[in-house]
Amino acid sequence: MPASPPPPRPLDRALDHLLRKAPERALADLLGIIEARRDPAALWAAGRALAECAAAGRPTEAAAEKVLRAAARTATRARNLALAAAACAALEELGCSAATEYDEIGTTFAGPWDDAPPPNPPDPNAVLPPPPDLEFLDLVDRIEAVSEQVAEGEVAVGSPGTTELLCSKLGPQEVGAFARTLEPRLAAAGDVLIEEGRPGRAAYFIARGEVQVVRAGRDGDDQVLARLGAGSLFGEMALLSRSPRAASVLALRPCIVLRGSRRALDAVAAANPRLGRALASFCRRRMIDNLVRTSAVLRPLRTAEREALLGRFRARSFEAGQVVIAAGEEQAGLHLLASGTLRVLAEEAGETTQLATLSPGEVVGEVGLVLRRPAPTSVVAECPAVTLHLPAEEFLSVIKEHPELLAQLYELAVQREDETRNLLAQPAQDASDWVLI
Repeated sequence: MPASPPPPRPLDRALDHLLRKAPERALADLLGIIEARRDPAALWAAGRALAECAAAGRPTEAAAEKVLRAAARTATRARNLALAAAACAALEELGCSAATEYDEIGTTFAGPWDDAPPPNPPDPNAVLPPPPDLEFLDLVDRIEAVSEQVAEGEVAVGSPGTTELLCSKLGPQEVGAFARTLEPRLAAAGDVLIEEGRPGRAAYFIARGEVQVVRAGRDGDDQVLARLGAGSLFGEMALLSRSPRAASVLALRPCIVLRGSRRALDAVAAANPRLGRALASFCRRRMIDNLVRTSAVLRPLRTAEREALLGRFRARSFEAGQVVIAAGEEQAGLHLLASGTLRVLAEEAGETTQLATLSPGEVVGEVGLVLRRPAPTSVVAECPAVTLHLPAEEFLSVIKEHPELLAQLYELAVQREDETRNLLAQPAQDASDWVLI
């Protein structure tokens, strides 16, 4: 898979030591980073390193607790919910209560975001050299003292990420409950966090680091779709459907990510209905935003028009093998595929032929609606899939408002009908590269 590693940063090296089970070496690097940058991610890493030293028999458990509490407070003040939740989880793993820290997360992140301009963030490459010949316990004392200073001092407040925007619609209790469901993971550069084609069972929030989103191409070359950094969310379609992953996600540098499993989030949503509604609305909004950017059929419309139009669609879920459109029937509406894949099937002389496989962003059902005839082919879900559906009666009013959309769909419908007819007349031809309906 393609990967263009970004230039390494001092914190990358310290996190690599943690990943290699070398916590003492990590601490030696982290002191200078914390002193220079006042970085809550470095505090979290120091707390983790001290906890690992304690597990190995070193007298650092009390220092680990103090540094992790400082990390939680600093991350909360910096408005990095995922990192604050990671510090709380590390506290509980250490056997300490994090109730106060979770309450502070709930109070801080609930409600609308403060639009006051944040202070300039520190240089990510800033680091101070540690004093020479510093003994291990002296190093621990120094980190402990610096962590307290950082927790009480000024911190750079980041711009709101997707996690923070989600919580802005919730109250303190719901935010705290949401934060408690997130499971932290430290990923090494090159780790595959999500694998294309595998079932999706969780969404991921980036507390620190950078990832690359990659999709396998038909020609064998992988396509880089996006790079995401701290504050970003990926894999959220797993919360809406059981569709296979549409792309892979790789860590470009050591990353602190928080995993929200569908099972855990469903359970907390059932106990907190407002959180459940907010999660569903948020994920649907993300799905629509993705289709606004990627759907070719919507390109003739301006971005604002696309968003307004997709607001009139309704999400529908289909299990593997379920019929989306049946050949010969009148069209009930237009489907825009949001996740999963659909198979286009034609039956002739008692034999069923697969004409195409449709991917997210493609449209289904335009032939019957635009050309005013029964569906010429069947469309079946190849795996669990989600579509945005526009009922036939709504379709008529939409094309009156957006005649350019009708022109696009008419051109597509005629092209697909001709291609289907030609393909069926040449049964030996490979249909894999056709996009048909």
